[in-house]
Amino acid sequence: MGTRSPAALIEHLAGLVLSVDADATGVAELDRGLAELIDSLQGAPSAQLDLSLETRRRLASAQPLDAIKLVSDAVVVLQQQPAPAAAPKRVVRDSETLELVRDFLEESGDGLANADEMLLAIEASAATPDQVNALFRVFHTIKGVAGFLELSEIVSLSHATESVMNEVRDGRCKLAGESLELVFKATALLRGMLDALKKACEAGIELASEPEAQVHIGRLKAFLAKMPREEDAGPPITAPGKPPLVQAAPPPAVVAAPVVQPAPASAVVAVPPVAAPAPPPAGFQALPLAPQPPEVAEGQAPVAATKLRETVKVDLERVDNMVEMIGELIIVESMLKHSRELSTQSLTLRNALGQLGKISRDLQNAAMRMRTVPVHGVFQKMARLTREVGKKAGKDVVLVTAGEGTEMDRAMVERLEDPLVHMVRNACDHGVETPEVRVAAGKPATGVLTLSASHKGGSIIIELSDDGAGLDRDRILKKAVEKGLVQNPAALTDAEVFQLIFAPGFSTAAKVTDISGRGVGMDVVKRNIEGMRGRVLIESTKGKGTTFRLVLPLTLAIIDGMLIKVGKERYLVPSLSIVEALQPTREMLSSMGERDELLSVRGQVIPILRLSQQLAIEGARQDPTTALIVVVESVGKRVGLLVDEVIAQQQVVIKALGQGVGRAEFYSGAAILSDGCIGLILNVDKLCGLITYRHRVASGDAHREEQR
Repeated sequence: MGTRSPAALIEHLAGLVLSVDADATGVAELDRGLAELIDSLQGAPSAQLDLSLETRRRLASAQPLDAIKLVSDAVVVLQQQPAPAAAPKRVVRDSETLELVRDFLEESGDGLANADEMLLAIEASAATPDQVNALFRVFHTIKGVAGFLELSEIVSLSHATESVMNEVRDGRCKLAGESLELVFKATALLRGMLDALKKACEAGIELASEPEAQVHIGRLKAFLAKMPREEDAGPPITAPGKPPLVQAAPPPAVVAAPVVQPAPASAVVAVPPVAAPAPPPAGFQALPLAPQPPEVAEGQAPVAATKLRETVKVDLERVDNMVEMIGELIIVESMLKHSRELSTQSLTLRNALGQLGKISRDLQNAAMRMRTVPVHGVFQKMARLTREVGKKAGKDVVLVTAGEGTEMDRAMVERLEDPLVHMVRNACDHGVETPEVRVAAGKPATGVLTLSASHKGGSIIIELSDDGAGLDRDRILKKAVEKGLVQNPAALTDAEVFQLIFAPGFSTAAKVTDISGRGVGMDVVKRNIEGMRGRVLIESTKGKGTTFRLVLPLTLAIIDGMLIKVGKERYLVPSLSIVEALQPTREMLSSMGERDELLSVRGQVIPILRLSQQLAIEGARQDPTTALIVVVESVGKRVGLLVDEVIAQQQVVIKALGQGVGRAEFYSGAAILSDGCIGLILNVDKLCGLITYRHRVASGDAHREEQR
């Protein structure tokens, strides 16, 4: 079996349908034909394989006449479906090669990121000699290392791009217009080819060819063919008052250079004359190959050399293990500090424990800083994306960034990229208007996206703002009613209306484009941000623009939390979600109906949620005036959690929840407390959602929630 191609076996099966009899023997023939086809399709999941398996399964219980019709119908569909791609060839790479590839991917990725940054700067203003030389070196380096690793396609694309940059460097063309677009496209292709190389190495398969690379190499060669030939080059153009960068010189004489030979033989080799470099054409000035060192004035002391900071490459898994062990160390230190056996010991011992605690936390902070990286890299990718998506949408959009040096956990930076991509695409396609509409509204033709990062308290704030049309509340509500998301739109606040755009499949786009409009992007944003224990807030003014604010923790491994007590149970509330804690007076309390309790704080009415009732805890205080209320905020809505006591603020290491935890949707994780006991971390978003759900039940809008 499996010696013929799938296409040949499908034709063979079609012949069997016409030739076999409607009896058990004929059915057996059809079964063998299907089995041979399935065997040839193994290893490459496809629609043909799925249909063949399903047909053979149904064939086992079909009557002879029905069996022939069943296979006949399947053959018709199989002939229309595309054949599966051939399985990639397996490749065994030794550890030394994989190490070289890893270094190549890291260094080339950094080089391309720098190249994109320079290209965006060049597009805004003319290229400087330093930028041109730096870009040339990026492609030259990628070409050299790729050649050593025998990555011929990457070598060819890098070489062609390097040749274009060489024309710019020699002053035969400017890096603008067509040449700039060609280099932009080359960096995008190279980045994709590097990603493909990484996946191929991880899967142990051969690196597949990139068809678009060959097409772009053809474009680069066509551009180079239009460059003036050396014999057509005119005299160099120099700046006023400066000598020409390329001096005319007579051909040098033949120089006899001694070559060392094994004794006693000796010889001289004649070096052929070196041709003088061709001058650039009129209108261009050649760029220096490298920046020249500054001249030192007579009598002036030379500038002291600066010692460069040295770095060491460390496997990320080792850093993660160290962070986890330090977290465990802090837990043990805290348990030791609060143990009863040491509570009555000498002051010297307690001072030593205090010093141990300080050192442990300093060690933890140092380890966490090893995992943090600036958001500059992901912000730079968004700048490139803004340019490309804006052009595709027929709009002139620029991205302004701030706070690129803000550092975050490396894992969070990687997970942040996907939500930002969807947000930028959505802002360019839906938020920013076309140049004609903007000018008619009295705005500049160029739209502006502003992406910023900053630290605020114990969290990271990422903001993406646009100066576009803003969110249309009425249009969002109309679409939400059509999809059955709400039935009482008048009762929703602006914040609640804006949150509707995160619903799966929700979109107000008039038509679906290849940029956005399918209603999946913003759903991805919310799920990814909530997966990082963050939340998304929206502010929008119609006609002026929209701001998406991502509130994220500093790290995924450690959380700052407030330890609270309800009855005999203790829980952790993330400090990121806490607004304030207070003990209410009788005048601050009111009710609406039989179930809803309300708290009035500085003119704002906040619903109260009794944790004891929601989490089925006995022995908790029932009178709010003798208890405490912790006001928390989620997606722009504030809720007061009724608790017995606020114990202390703690920094804990998050542990994932195992199986069998009741009402697990109300917990986002667990942590080992200072006394060694387990404390559950409350999921504030879910708890706040209970209040919204309760109001939807009252208005009849909760049927959709019940179906989820």
